[in-house]
Amino acid sequence: MDSKIACIVLNYNDSRTTENYIKFAKNLEIYDYIIVVDNCSPDNSYERLLKLQERKVIVCKTAKNGGYGAGNNYGVKLAKQLGCSIAFISNPDVVYTRKCVQHMVNFLEKNDDYAVVAPIQYNGYSKQKLKNTAWSLPNYTSYVIGSLYILRHFLSTKRYNLSHNQQVDCVTGAFLAVKIKEFLEAGAYDEKIFLYCEESTLGYRLKQKGYKTYLLVDEKYDHYESTSIKKSVPNIVNRVRMIYISRLIYLKDYLKVNKVQLILAKICFSIAVFEEKLKIPIRRIMSK
Repeated sequence: MDSKIACIVLNYNDSRTTENYIKFAKNLEIYDYIIVVDNCSPDNSYERLLKLQERKVIVCKTAKNGGYGAGNNYGVKLAKQLGCSIAFISNPDVVYTRKCVQHMVNFLEKNDDYAVVAPIQYNGYSKQKLKNTAWSLPNYTSYVIGSLYILRHFLSTKRYNLSHNQQVDCVTGAFLAVKIKEFLEAGAYDEKIFLYCEESTLGYRLKQKGYKTYLLVDEKYDHYESTSIKKSVPNIVNRVRMIYISRLIYLKDYLKVNKVQLILAKICFSIAVFEEKLKIPIRRIMSK
């Protein structure tokens, strides 16, 4: 591999998972730098992680907690300053192989028109392939009407057939590789979004710039899903509410919807949050 590569891992109140990930990533002996970005954790994560800093492990801290996108943008910009041309953006709760990393880098080096590549995502617990690995750019109907419980299975965003390597619009942010120059030229992650929907806005920005995203189905990673997110935002209703706040930004800033469409979206999203609240007592009864 000719490229200098960095691995960006974001931490918030989850130093134990991040510490384990740093050890895992170091043992692969493939990254030039492992950049740990602490998003202003109030639990002294930064001080604990700082003890692991060495020549190839850089531990830094953002000035404020701006969310997933802002934290990863911070890490990618630092990787550029260190002379890296490719950055892996990774959750701390994923596991993959050195071969997977090599394949992803080789793909980006050989394909000038592609800026992002990702492998197939598997559930780390069940070892089942996850359908939300990749999807097409969301439209108004899929994001708004599809938010309602009864209709979401019929109107959700289109997922791709995961049986073959292919160009896609969006990939999940749990583990992917980006060409740093193209990623930043496209505008990187939208920092107005705190959490959720960052992948869709990135896919939109890349497509507008003419950059492509590729899915490698012959490579995989295990994702111990939501380990970090549940620690950062433990209340499920708050997590759902954040999803719809982010979707409103996508509708306004990217799809440029009109006022009537925006009002309808807000109504549907309020109903969706209420549906989630109703599920809580039902889950409690079912678990007894």
